[in-house]
Amino acid sequence: MDLKHIFRPYILACLVALILALPTFINGAPFFYEDSFGYVARGVGPLRAMGGDFRAGHILLRDELGRAPTVLSATMPVQPVAAESKQPKYDIVWHAGRSIFYSVVTYLSYVFAGFTGVVALQALLVALPITLLWKRCLDLPDRWLLSASALLAFATSLGLFVGLVMPDFMAAVVILISAMLLAFRSRLLIIDMAMLSAVLVYAASVHDSHLVILSILVVGAWVLYLAGFLRKIEEQGYAAPALMTLALCAGLIGSQAYSALAVHITGKPLLRLPHLTAHLVSMPLGADYLNQKCPQAGFDMCLYRDKLPISWIDFMFGHSLWGDLPYPEQQRISNQQVSLLLTIFKDRPVATTVAFGNDALKQLILISYFDLDQARKVPFFSTQMPPAMVNQITSSLLVRYPALLEIQSLVQQTIVLITLPVLVILGFRISATTDPLIRKWRLMAGVVFLGVVVNGFVCGLLAFPYDRFQVRVIWLIPFLAMTGWALVYSRAKEYLQVARTECHA
Repeated sequence: MDLKHIFRPYILACLVALILALPTFINGAPFFYEDSFGYVARGVGPLRAMGGDFRAGHILLRDELGRAPTVLSATMPVQPVAAESKQPKYDIVWHAGRSIFYSVVTYLSYVFAGFTGVVALQALLVALPITLLWKRCLDLPDRWLLSASALLAFATSLGLFVGLVMPDFMAAVVILISAMLLAFRSRLLIIDMAMLSAVLVYAASVHDSHLVILSILVVGAWVLYLAGFLRKIEEQGYAAPALMTLALCAGLIGSQAYSALAVHITGKPLLRLPHLTAHLVSMPLGADYLNQKCPQAGFDMCLYRDKLPISWIDFMFGHSLWGDLPYPEQQRISNQQVSLLLTIFKDRPVATTVAFGNDALKQLILISYFDLDQARKVPFFSTQMPPAMVNQITSSLLVRYPALLEIQSLVQQTIVLITLPVLVILGFRISATTDPLIRKWRLMAGVVFLGVVVNGFVCGLLAFPYDRFQVRVIWLIPFLAMTGWALVYSRAKEYLQVARTECHA
């Protein structure tokens, strides 16, 4: 096997990454969310604990220790500071669910290449599985790949999310790589398997919701194997579920390492955001239960039942309830969230099932850019970010012309609505095929579709229905349609050429 065959997809992946990053470059600034700088700055503490301290370009980030990083060159050796070495514990709390791995990788990318480097890395992490699927798994033409990449960048949510400084874009990567391993493992080279496995581990590690999604996909993979279905597609059907399981275990180990690091640096255990409690108290269901059963119920939320119901965002991040409480009280409420849910379910099983079921289904159809409006977030950014960064954001295309984001949102929603029936038609067309490659694609498409649904249910149940949670993965639906029709058309051309050759012979 020649080197050109081995490395050509990786060279193409760099070109695809450039295309995917074009919307961000045209915008003139990356896309930010309220949590973005918290994610980036959280990487400072662990690096400082390991003896690293960097100049972050011309911008000083406010780190998780409540102090600006020391201004040093990235190449200068760091001199130990005696005063800090005597005080390894800091009065700061790290949140569970928001992995330190994304923070460290993103912060280092920012240090050495600015936010342009951050966007380039995120685009490459998505471009790699897209390109390997297109070239190695489906063996489709390069020009089609570049055209599909442009459509993904400008007509779906992918172009926005590779430029958003948040780990959300990796949720779709977890789904796509899992589907590729299950359906096309035998068509991948060892180097492909190693790269995809490494990216899968990282993608699963950057947020707890990704670990939950991967866990469900792993269970589904083993069910398919035990039912004998995978063995009809792949000779060693157990290999892909085993790889996915190893990736999940690595992600879980990373999560535990993050917990230990938090205790080592801050002296406090991780604080888990009380998503379940926030979900409950935002509904009449939770508010009514607490008003009727407290104080006998014994939950700390009984002390605040006069403020209920309250929106989940105001509950967690506002200044009127959990977000403004002292750490010990926050920890107690957080630790009680599962027991509160189970107690309410035991008392009102039908109402709880209906309420959460409705929210899970609602999450599946929330795919707008409502919560990603950069112009609306500028006042918040002005209080959190350095002036130079705020100026770059305010001069960006989507802030100067906010209607463009609404148009983009409408376009990608329309594309999704069009491609769903297209996929149904394609499914009927290939339902009886015996072509092994198309059968592999069909398995991959099923796993991807399952992953998109699982993402909606996980976010809708464990957090709250919110557009950003589902729109981060919805680009996979148009991508499936692109790959499916491209594959069917390509195979039809091959069969036609074979038939013509036989006729001439």
